[in-house]
Amino acid sequence: MNKISSLNGLRAISIIIVILYHLKQHGIIDQSAYLVQIFDLFFRGAFGVNVFFVISGFLITSLLINEEYKTNAISLKNFYIRRTLRIFPAFYFLLLVYFILQLLGYIYISNMAYFSAITYTKYIFKDGKDYFTGHAWSLSIEEHFYLLWPIMFKVFKKYRKTIPWLLILLSVVYEIYRLKDFPNQYNLNILAKSNTLAIGCLFAIHKDAIVNYLQSKWTYLIAIATGTILFLNYFENHFPTNLFIGKLFYVLGGTDGIVSGFAIACFIFYSIYGPKNWWHWLLNTKLLNYIGLLSYSLYLWQQLFTYKSDMFINKAPFNILFLLLAALFSYYIIEKPFLKLKDRFIH
Repeated sequence: MNKISSLNGLRAISIIIVILYHLKQHGIIDQSAYLVQIFDLFFRGAFGVNVFFVISGFLITSLLINEEYKTNAISLKNFYIRRTLRIFPAFYFLLLVYFILQLLGYIYISNMAYFSAITYTKYIFKDGKDYFTGHAWSLSIEEHFYLLWPIMFKVFKKYRKTIPWLLILLSVVYEIYRLKDFPNQYNLNILAKSNTLAIGCLFAIHKDAIVNYLQSKWTYLIAIATGTILFLNYFENHFPTNLFIGKLFYVLGGTDGIVSGFAIACFIFYSIYGPKNWWHWLLNTKLLNYIGLLSYSLYLWQQLFTYKSDMFINKAPFNILFLLLAALFSYYIIEKPFLKLKDRFIH
């Protein structure tokens, strides 16, 4: 399942979006630059994370379905072992490096920020001043989601097609509730963000039916999905959020919202199962495939190098070089040995 075509290319685009967003956020890339204005969607970090979430939900659920098909069972024990070996080592190595840098006086991270990062509770115990571990909010949401989803998928087999819809509905209810405080209420939590993970799960469950239905409709699908995402991006930049309808459309249909999640899922299906055209070729080039392979390491380390400071490692373009070196070290020295160990727990 980890050899699905185009998947690494999609991961590559996602991590590039996240990195570009943080470079813009800290003024390393000029926000008023012409190319930034034209390609605004590629400077929206939340959109990039949403793509990761949909891919993650689709891939994890596909793995569960594949395991059940091959063995007529699902080993929750093996799932959690694989998940731990995939996610924990590289992340805790990052925190160890952070701790050493803090002892040397280069950075500062509060005790609460360390605690919430180590325990994967970042979105619960928030430290608004912390940047270096701030991106762990997405990791903590994923880990909490995958504590529950495999159990629900296995135990409630008769309802596995319904559960993702219930999770999406729960997210809608939460988003409507928070309208009264919009845009000040915190929404980087599992209630708000599980919808895109659930959308990925939903598309995996109905994969065969969706692909069969779309065999002669790929052109319409990509046009609608792309048009929807571009419209949502335009909406966020130009529609007033002080009106109720503006608020409602924003939280339900922004580039990091539910409508976008469904459009992203359609885009992913087009990329994987659609025509083998120039887009499919691009996603499967060696460069994008390799960047996608490093995407988790790049996501972990980009906080340290996209932060604006007087340190040499934060000076462009050297910061990108240092980021690549850190990601390469993390992947080959930390991740890869554990990935080999992880393979022992795959049926």
